[in-house]
Amino acid sequence: MPGLPPSGRKKRGKRGSDKEEKPPLHIIMNLVCILIPALLAQQVTDFYQHQVELPTRGGPGGASDQPAPTHEPFNLKLTLGLDGEFMIVNARTLSAGESGLVAQGPGLLLGPGANGKPQYKVLQLLLTKEKEQRLGGEAP
Repeated sequence: MPGLPPSGRKKRGKRGSDKEEKPPLHIIMNLVCILIPALLAQQVTDFYQHQVELPTRGGPGGASDQPAPTHEPFNLKLTLGLDGEFMIVNARTLSAGESGLVAQGPGLLLGPGANGKPQYKVLQLLLTKEKEQRLGGEAP
């Protein structure tokens, strides 16, 4: 080709370069930055199922030699609030003003202690008193 300098001509049989080619780092960085943390962040959750059989009044076979209990069920509801207060509903023998109980809404409210924590000991005493007074000395 006339008019073209010698460097512009096509060369035949191109030789490979002696330089080492760098590996594509973006692929490795994708693995390190995206894939590995995603795999590590997956949570493994085990679910357990507990099967509980509650006893019936008639016993497991339907018939029982024991007499039916003479007292009715308690149906006492107890709710724990977020700030450590307890709401007791359907208490028959407890009254407001007793051991810090306050009448509020559908039941009696036992507020948290002076340190802001729930008063578990006071609650235990109140529930024990309720149980003893409802049963009147009978065995549960």
